[in-house]
Amino acid sequence: MKTYPRKEIQTFIDALHKSDKALQAIYESTRSIRFIIVPDYTVLFFNKKARDEFPSVFGIEIIIGMNFSNHFKKNTFIDSLDLHFQKSLTGEHIITENLVGSGNNKLWYKIDFHPLIIDGTTIAVSISIRNINDKKIKDLRIKEQNALLSDIVFSLCHSVRGPVATNLGLLSLLDRQKLSEKNKEIVRYLEISTKNLDKILTKVVGDINNINLSE
Repeated sequence: MKTYPRKEIQTFIDALHKSDKALQAIYESTRSIRFIIVPDYTVLFFNKKARDEFPSVFGIEIIIGMNFSNHFKKNTFIDSLDLHFQKSLTGEHIITENLVGSGNNKLWYKIDFHPLIIDGTTIAVSISIRNINDKKIKDLRIKEQNALLSDIVFSLCHSVRGPVATNLGLLSLLDRQKLSEKNKEIVRYLEISTKNLDKILTKVVGDINNINLSE
């Protein structure tokens, strides 16, 4: 693991203290859980939202100076938490969505790992956790409804395409020379209508397949 200069980390801590009022105003006004952790998992800063809601997310109270390594590496609530943290230490900005909690008390959260970089070195990671449960459930419900609707339409299209294909086959077998002009006209319109219906069904099925592939 890369060694991060304590001098740079201390410089960052000093800067935090000097800009305490500005940071406090920014962090206290946000609706997300926010906290800052250095590479050795020490907590440098957290906002009011983190203080109030940390126990419900991690099952512990957050304290300045606490070491978070055990909770990152063994946390059963958030998948790959330590992996995301380590990637963020390399300078990668990571955003993930996870179910947090246990049993029937799971909620969807959006988790943002933002590297804090000084002179090309990541000296800490700012982590924000926002409850997106209502939006996520709504999106999932819409996706399920769309999938169900697609299945219904797809099934109906295939049910109709059978008779359409049969009609086109029968029309091709007709000896039109023996038909009266009036019947020829009727057959012609029937053939045009059936082919148009077949094109519509083909397009609908194609659109459904494209939607399913894009999800």
